[in-house]
Amino acid sequence: MKKRIGELSIKRDKVKKLSNWSALDLGSSSASSSGINSCVVVHPFRGGVEIMISSGFGDQSWHLSTVLQAILEEGLDVVRCVSSQTIEGLLHTVQSEVTDPTQIDLSRLQTKLNDLICYYDNAGCGR
Repeated sequence: MKKRIGELSIKRDKVKKLSNWSALDLGSSSASSSGINSCVVVHPFRGGVEIMISSGFGDQSWHLSTVLQAILEEGLDVVRCVSSQTIEGLLHTVQSEVTDPTQIDLSRLQTKLNDLICYYDNAGCGR
């Protein structure tokens, strides 16, 4: 578990530093038919959780509303959702609050959201 937390911390830091989202290779991304990946990164943020989703322009077979619904089902309250266009695609940032942050398994949430996007992309995610 500690190893996985360390890996996720490194991945989160990598995402924060990247300005070119096409270079993003986090291993838990879903490949689209266009070869551009969707990627979800989840990390703690001011009494809640911040979720960042990067995707290519042709990689929108999944819907943001579906992801937001899954976040709500996890007991998180979405307080902010921003979508930004980059050269390579879109970056969605979702900030949420939760009554008890210790009850949220960030790794499981990240996997669930990646799997959800993968399901809609019908790509198999290489898992």
